[in-house]
Amino acid sequence: MLRQHISDRSFLVAESRARRLDVSRDAYARHWMPPTRLSAVASLWDDFSREVYPHDDLELAIRNRFFLDRLQGFAAAHEDAAFVNVCAGLTSYPFLLERPIPCFECDLPHVVRFKQRRMAELSSSGILPRRSVSFLGLDVLREDGRHQIQSLLDTKLANRPTFVLLEGVSYLLNFGVLEALFDVFREGQSPGSQVAMDFWMPDLRQHPVFLRLQKFFGTHFGFPAQDYCLFDREWIGRIRRYRMLESSSVSSSEQSYAASTVLSNEREILPENYALLERLS
Repeated sequence: MLRQHISDRSFLVAESRARRLDVSRDAYARHWMPPTRLSAVASLWDDFSREVYPHDDLELAIRNRFFLDRLQGFAAAHEDAAFVNVCAGLTSYPFLLERPIPCFECDLPHVVRFKQRRMAELSSSGILPRRSVSFLGLDVLREDGRHQIQSLLDTKLANRPTFVLLEGVSYLLNFGVLEALFDVFREGQSPGSQVAMDFWMPDLRQHPVFLRLQKFFGTHFGFPAQDYCLFDREWIGRIRRYRMLESSSVSSSEQSYAASTVLSNEREILPENYALLERLS
């Protein structure tokens, strides 16, 4: 890393959270990037800001707060709660929780190796607090990768209330993989457990910011423009044995987390949406 791969988005996301700490509350965001990579990441972020849109720092800071608040609430409500972060990237959630809970992070093997090394460095230097974080190196596009998540839920986390996070990834999958992941969650999560996710709606296809984002991801990360998975709340509402507890958009969430109206013009932002689902009995 940096590899000119779609996984390099993890650095962009961390940089965005770091630029708006007042909103994201992620004091560790920039620490995930080694000092030797700070300049390269800042340059990549500036390119993205110029070529796609300039509000990614605020949007991703808001997204971080939305999921952090829901995770905090779940951890407070369930004494034996556990957290499973699918395609976790360089997020900091285990270290931001007020009450430590067992956390399991799943991502591509090279991302996991990088984050494990960096976490060890930051922990030994006293920057990160001690937390129980376990890693699974896997590819959710592969059946054997999804089986590892299934095994985790079925064995170590059997009958425990789990909070599963799918952040920044649903639109990079395809419907077959997304449905297969929910099959895994449905079989492995106990009733009352939750899934949180962000998603992009189908009307985004002709949105000017989305079109520029597709071009940027193709040029910088080699991600094909036709490979985006877009869906609406109605699709989420049809997921078997789950009910939607809450849905929101980044523009409406701005009112809760930032004293601004920067995101009020949806033609100038990337209109992102959030959903919180509960596993039914």
